[in-house]
Amino acid sequence: MTPRPPPPAPSRRRRGRVILVALLVVFVALWCGYWYATNRMVTSALASMSSSFAARGQAVTCGEGAVGGFPLSLDLDCGGPTFADASAGISAALGGITASAPLYWPGSVSTALTGPFDIKAPALGLDLNAGARHRRGGALRPHQRGRDLRRPRRHQ
Repeated sequence: MTPRPPPPAPSRRRRGRVILVALLVVFVALWCGYWYATNRMVTSALASMSSSFAARGQAVTCGEGAVGGFPLSLDLDCGGPTFADASAGISAALGGITASAPLYWPGSVSTALTGPFDIKAPALGLDLNAGARHRRGGALRPHQRGRDLRRPRRHQ
């Protein structure tokens, strides 16, 4: 019996590719864990904030809430959020809130509010309704009891 020759050693190029693919797989797994942990932290913070308001006799609701944005950002979408404080006699409602935070840029958050925006505080004599208009990014146009609160436009 003749001894077998040893198997050829993998080339440096092939070994480098294997290491690169392994590092990529580890990075993707860590990124998925980072996104999931951040998602759970935000969901927990929102639930904690809501229960904190409830403990003070205030109600904060989010009609259709969703947290998503995988894989690059964390997006919070809240349709029809409301706030009510029965003891102070104040209630507020908004058409929607959207917030997005890119995970690759910590500390950066962009938000968008959609109308209409309603605040009712009868004890303060406030009944504000700001409806969305189709102008420059959906700017809000404030009204109080049917009166326009903006500066009057100059007609040219």
